[in-house]
Amino acid sequence: MGILLGNLLTGTAPDLARAADLPALPWIALTLAGAMCVERPQAGHDGTPRSAGAAVVD
Repeated sequence: MGILLGNLLTGTAPDLARAADLPALPWIALTLAGAMCVERPQAGHDGTPRSAGAAVVD
């Protein structure tokens, strides 16, 4: 259901933005949403960043 609504909104957003004379707005919003989804590496106990696939041994 979420994918369907996301696809519908993503498909209609450029049309609505173009009609409002703001054609770049949907792309800016999608870029910001994607940036919020990026996983940021967390520092290990010694302060060095962990890689995404590293095993954690405490």
